[in-house]
Amino acid sequence: MLYRYALAAASAAVVAASPVTPPTPLIAPGDVPVNEFTYSVANGAPYLNNLAQAAGKLWFGTAADVPGVEQQDKEYMTILNDTRIFGQITPANYMKWEQTEPGRNNFSYTGGDVSVNIAEDHGKYLRCHNLCWDNENPQWLLDLVAGGVSNATMINILQNHISNVVGHWGGRCFSWDVVNEALSGTGGWDTANPFYQVIGPAFFPIAFQAASKAVKKTKANIQLVYNDYGIETAGARGTGAINALRSLKQRGIKVDGVGFESHFEVGGSPSIAQLVAQMNAFVALDLDVYITELDIRFVNVTSQTTPGGFAQQALDYYNTVSACMQVDRCRGVTIWDFVDKYSCK
Repeated sequence: MLYRYALAAASAAVVAASPVTPPTPLIAPGDVPVNEFTYSVANGAPYLNNLAQAAGKLWFGTAADVPGVEQQDKEYMTILNDTRIFGQITPANYMKWEQTEPGRNNFSYTGGDVSVNIAEDHGKYLRCHNLCWDNENPQWLLDLVAGGVSNATMINILQNHISNVVGHWGGRCFSWDVVNEALSGTGGWDTANPFYQVIGPAFFPIAFQAASKAVKKTKANIQLVYNDYGIETAGARGTGAINALRSLKQRGIKVDGVGFESHFEVGGSPSIAQLVAQMNAFVALDLDVYITELDIRFVNVTSQTTPGGFAQQALDYYNTVSACMQVDRCRGVTIWDFVDKYSCK
């Protein structure tokens, strides 16, 4: 959900690459924002990805839910394909378990291949997403869990899935979100996770071990990442993530980075200082940090979409992007799609 002024604010943060006064001049008093990101806005220099790379980051990128109606939208695809604007792509849904293994040991990669091909055709980085999550799992897997599948069988299913999916895309992926959203709000494990329900807490290291083994077979330098929301500031969930990743490190299990999803609310987003402090807490574990799913939504569209509301949204985008610019090992920023009508779920 990247409005015109949010784009300008993000650009300003990338250019600054250091603490500066918030970019209030970007929002003229009384100016009326547009409700959609248009090519006429996106196609004007300076370009976000060019700016990010000039500031030493790997990318400014976007998630995209292709294939789908987006592919029939020429304006959308023109923006998505333009590597000056977005230098990285994340397939929002088509690499998830429900899509890649719809039947047990029956793999399908057609949907995910669309994003892979876009990345390769346009020189973009590809963040592959994801291998283990509590959501968007196929019915056959859920039925096994409900039927009392054994621990050993569930481990085998998890390892087999990761081996096949990582092996299929191989070195075309810059990174994999190995485990996605494994924690609860209290910082413990999410007990609704089907892998936790059968395997217990051991599912977490088992998933990363399986991913590491699969990556070694590809002979590619693929980064393995833990991705979650609510870990962007100090608190129970963030502490839980730090402890879980520290445990992997102490056991010598490959983990290279953490993804800050950054699904925030207008006026309720973290400050630059809060974000920088939390990023550095993960960097202290020798991890890279990625902003992976940035969107800043209006809680009440009717009352908040005013000039002041849009100005606040722009400032929130600015703060988040600026925080990444201030931390060397924050490698890049990815927004969760860039047009409201296609914004990924």
